[in-house]
Amino acid sequence: MCNAVEGGAAPGHRSPLDRCGVGKQAAPTERTAHQQPGQPKVYVALTNIMKNNKMRRLVILPLLAIAAFAIACTNTPPETKPPASPGPAASASPASSPAVSPSGSPAANVTSGKADSLVGKWTASENASLTVAKKGDKFSIEIVGKDGTKSFEGTAKGDAIEFTRNGKTESVKSATGTETGVKGLEKESTCVVVSKGTEGYCRK
Repeated sequence: MCNAVEGGAAPGHRSPLDRCGVGKQAAPTERTAHQQPGQPKVYVALTNIMKNNKMRRLVILPLLAIAAFAIACTNTPPETKPPASPGPAASASPASSPAVSPSGSPAANVTSGKADSLVGKWTASENASLTVAKKGDKFSIEIVGKDGTKSFEGTAKGDAIEFTRNGKTESVKSATGTETGVKGLEKESTCVVVSKGTEGYCRK
């Protein structure tokens, strides 16, 4: 009986205390930190490994994502600008183009053509005369009269030639004898007039 008084035991015999387990503690079963009663050690070890691997993935995956983002930013190719399109062809400089004098324009040619018809010698009474000669885009005018011979430089203006005499601008224009207003020239058809009624010349 477990309640029996403890006494000495004969050699080779177990004492009642030994039979009741008094004074003797059972050896504790070794368990792992997470081992539950009834679970084998292999199962517990595999569970620990899986948990550790899961924790590693939770740590490694964000690190890999950060590293991939950093590599992508580093390897981004520099922005390349498209080559500048060639600008419109530069126009020829004025120096490279042939110089054109004012008389070379169509309007100037028309004006000069009309004024050219006045070139030549025109006569009047009392040996008076007017001679027009062309010099480049200008005209020389020589007038012979009572005061002698005088020369002037003229410029084509429309169908006339203008020149300055005694500070006054005058012109040589094509006219008929009647249009000159000078007596004695009424019957002439090809004439020029400088001052109507007083100075006209014709080709006879």
